[in-house]
This record gives sequence, C-alpha cells and structure tokens, in this order.
Amino acid sequence: MTTSIAHAWAVLDAAPAAASLRGELQELVAGSLAASAVPEVGLVPGGGPGRLVLTFAPETSPAVVDGRFLADLVDRLVERNARSGAAAAVRLTVTLHSGAFADSFAHAVRIADAPVLARVTAAAPWSPVVLAASEEWCEEVGWTGATRVRCGGETFWIRVPGVSTVPGLVPSDVATSCRPVAGPRTRSRSGGRSVNVEVRGSVHGDQVVGDKIVHGGTRYGPDGTRWSR
Repeated sequence: MTTSIAHAWAVLDAAPAAASLRGELQELVAGSLAASAVPEVGLVPGGGPGRLVLTFAPETSPAVVDGRFLADLVDRLVERNARSGAAAAVRLTVTLHSGAFADSFAHAVRIADAPVLARVTAAAPWSPVVLAASEEWCEEVGWTGATRVRCGGETFWIRVPGVSTVPGLVPSDVATSCRPVAGPRTRSRSGGRSVNVEVRGSVHGDQVVGDKIVHGGTRYGPDGTRWSR
C-alpha cells in the first residue's frame, strides 16, 4: 500500500518568458529559499523558458511558502526591477498547490496554464506579481482579497496584491463560493503524523542552482520519485 504524502508546489511564470532570464529567476528564487529557511526544494524539469516548477519537501508548510518565501521573492523582484528600469522589468505569475504526487504536478500546471489567469495577468501590468492557488492550498492557508474562478471544469483562486477587485475577469469566470477561512490547519504526513502548518524555529535553507539542488539530500520528480544527489 502506497502512502500519499502532501507536498507544496509553486509554478513560477516570468514575463517576458525569455530563456536569458531563467538563470536570473533561479538566483532570485535561491535567495528567497535561503532567506525564508526552507529546508529542501526540488526543481522539476520541463516547461517553457520562463517557467520554474518547484516542489517542496513534505515537512515544508504551505504557510511558510505563502508567507515568508513569497514575501521575500516579491521584494527581490521589485528591487531587481528598480535596478533594471521599466523597459527591462520582469513580472511573475505564481501558482500554488498542495497535494500528493499522483496528480499534483499536472493539477498545478493546469491552473498555471488557465486562460483566465493569463487574462488577469495581462490586465494587471502594474503589478509585479499575480497569484493563483488551488482549492486545496486555500483550504490550508486561507486567503483574503482573492476571487474564486472557474476554468475547464475546475475552480481555483486568483489574487492581485494591492487591489480588492481582480482585473480582467468577466462574470462567467467567477465561481460563487464562500471565501476560504484564514487560520492554522493540519495536514497529514507519512507515518500517520499530522503537523500544524504554522512552522516555528529555523532550519537550513536550500538553494536552486541550475537544475540541481544543493545543500539538500533528496530531489523529487513530477512522478513522485526521490533520488539522492
């Protein structure tokens, strides 16, 4: 019997999606991982030149990814754009999901590729980041200022930081529902354990360098395979 272990996932799409920016994006992510004390992360191969897919170790709380990691990443992106100037600015669309490996990779990518998310990103050119999250993510973390949308038979949430109304939506995009309730959650882990998603203390952060993981003993693939470096 195989035990399903929940992982946090993040799909980062940069605009413009230039291959020359991939290394710079990885450096930003690496700095934020270290600064937010994330213990382990895997970089899933594939995607376009402007896409990074991160899968976090089971012990990494979605609250940490949604909080410290994203806050630091946005700060670094804003500082980078201030140095580079408006003509060379980079924007990020970040898709978040929490689930077991069996279908989580595909589910996160489906949300990231949803036309409604692309429309919102295009309608908010002033924002350095647009956020999307699965139902599972919002159930664990709880969001405010987000709108629940439907696309292709699935529902998920979109948020543009700094505005109360998500731009670029049409009435048929919006799914009627109560807003997810904020607050600590518990999530199941391997071995029958449950841990609170509020993580305290400090651990050593990993960094992504190229397509390799340094300072971590395990890497994960989209099919859930683990392998040591």
